[in-house]
Amino acid sequence: MMSDFIHEKTIVLLGKKGNGTSSTGNTILGRQEFKQKRSMDTTVLTGKVETARCCRTISHYEFDFIIVDTPGLFETGNVAETALELLEVTDLKPHVFALVLRADLFTDDEKCAANMLRMIFGENVFKHDDSTNA
Repeated sequence: MMSDFIHEKTIVLLGKKGNGTSSTGNTILGRQEFKQKRSMDTTVLTGKVETARCCRTISHYEFDFIIVDTPGLFETGNVAETALELLEVTDLKPHVFALVLRADLFTDDEKCAANMLRMIFGENVFKHDDSTNA
């Protein structure tokens, strides 16, 4: 028996251009929603924050997932601007921040951007905490 109650969860995908945030979002969605850019050319302008929705049933519960793709968030000089746009898009209530990294490389730019996100969203931005009822 399915629950009539739908749980809405916002998943924000964070990562440097070329690390696969769009691919990760498309995998979660089960469809090609976000444009995938394979270019590592730093002269290419980064994209805007995009959102898409999908519904999934997990253990008899319906979940409406809002997937937020943040292409190029970790590009130098772009973190604060994209983070502010992200705050608008997520209505200040993201449930999950998924940091998408290459397994073989963690750059100084990514470390700097992660620190910037800690300053913007708080020290617990990358820690699991399910104690809130929001």
